Amino acid sequence: MTALAHAWPLWGLHALDPADRARVKGLVLLYGAYGLTTGDSISSCGTPENGLDSDTLAIMYRRLGGANVTRPIDFAREITAPTYVLAAGLDALFDDSAMLFRSLESSNPANTFVVADGQDHGFLKGTGHDPLALSALEQAVRWVDRLNAAGNTGVGRGL
Repeated sequence: MTALAHAWPLWGLHALDPADRARVKGLVLLYGAYGLTTGDSISSCGTPENGLDSDTLAIMYRRLGGANVTRPIDFAREITAPTYVLAAGLDALFDDSAMLFRSLESSNPANTFVVADGQDHGFLKGTGHDPLALSALEQAVRWVDRLNAAGNTGVGRGL
């Protein structure tokens, strides 16, 4: 269930009325499951042992509502808040992060896509002892700081 934990805020955002959604000043998304059950990254990095293979992901989405569940990649174009997406380069969910980022409103210059090369799903758990994990989090914090300082404009770079 770890994979889905990172997508919960997007479902919450989607459920808000437009006035409340407009109050969200930015999103930091960390290698989440956004709706895909097949793809190159799932095929190459997903296994039943890590719970990120096609069959297990399909089961997780079915438990969330089956064919009727609205997945974040289905409503990404509605996300107008500046968004920082961190994808782990060796993550089975890399394609989810990349597709979600490509689907975001492209007119927002603050949208940012960052790839942690050579890292797999869950690498941020090593923040206390892995300098690469700590660096990835620090980079996200700097993005938030720049976003706040810039008033939500002009801090992004992307895919």
